[in-house]
Amino acid sequence: MADYRLLTPGLEELAAIHAWKTREPHRERFTCRPVAPLPPFDVWSERMLERIGDPERRHRILVDADSGETLGEINGFDHNPRNHSMEFGYYLPAANRGRGLGTAMIRLFLGEAFDDAELRLNRINATTSDGNQASKRVLEKLGFRLDGRNRESYWIDGERYDQLCYSLLRREWDAGRT
Repeated sequence: MADYRLLTPGLEELAAIHAWKTREPHRERFTCRPVAPLPPFDVWSERMLERIGDPERRHRILVDADSGETLGEINGFDHNPRNHSMEFGYYLPAANRGRGLGTAMIRLFLGEAFDDAELRLNRINATTSDGNQASKRVLEKLGFRLDGRNRESYWIDGERYDQLCYSLLRREWDAGRT
């Protein structure tokens, strides 16, 4: 069985992520937020390095511990210290989908985030399109519960999809780990 690690990306890993996103023909399918053209690597990487340095965010990459290959990325954002919550999003390039890497990456991220004494999280949120069957399966497999839906929040290729809002509480995560 493969051994995976979450690491903070450096410039080399950011170059891989930028290349994935540049080649991704369906970037708009992975977010309900506006999708602008990707800036050149030097501009994009400078912005990313600023975000990576922000203590309110968590930007990690999934790496194969044996080969060192970068396999995916996951980002924690919208940290709310008052309510002890954070949202996350993740991305796998097409070649790495369907291999269980999303589940492995999210599981590692959840352990790191819930165990972070500075974040003090009680709740982690994730959203996905109701058309994204793979993401729904991964979240539900990891114990996330569907909290609700925002109707017609995604407009993808002329089709409208609902945004599904999921959450996982610390006590649910802890119960699943034992």
